[in-house]
Amino acid sequence: MAIQPPYARAILDGSKQVEFRKRRLAADIDTVLIYESAPTKRIVGHFIIERTVLATPRRLWRSFGSVGSIARADYLNYYGASELAVGLVIKRAERYTYPVALADLSSRPAVPQSFSYLPTSALTEVQSLQKIDPAWIDWILDLVAMPLRHITQLSSRATSKINTVASPR
Repeated sequence: MAIQPPYARAILDGSKQVEFRKRRLAADIDTVLIYESAPTKRIVGHFIIERTVLATPRRLWRSFGSVGSIARADYLNYYGASELAVGLVIKRAERYTYPVALADLSSRPAVPQSFSYLPTSALTEVQSLQKIDPAWIDWILDLVAMPLRHITQLSSRATSKINTVASPR
């Protein structure tokens, strides 16, 4: 689900307890990946839906405006002339340590305009990218150390050539 940065941060810090939408999600959806829109453009976490509430925009505001982390004017502007408002009541949210680009997922989903459905494996894949494999740490350390070894080898060769040229025959 594409969510603007201030709202994504509010969900992840627990102050936004309801996500407001104009369209409801499929009934079998209980987990939402949070795709933080520009400038971040990454999946930054997810939340579990406790329940979905359908109401008029005014009634939904009366029930959840105080925990929606949005100004009333912005909320009313968002819904405009809509007769139906959807509130996704958040049970629990989790912030990811390492935000994930959509291009990093094997399914390579398109950037969601509002939301898009992904296979369950996408959640598993994003969560697996949160764990650092110790082999990666060794690989990175080797990569960083390689230029140092290269410089040392070049330096040794240069010194031996200088000594060869400088020594009398």
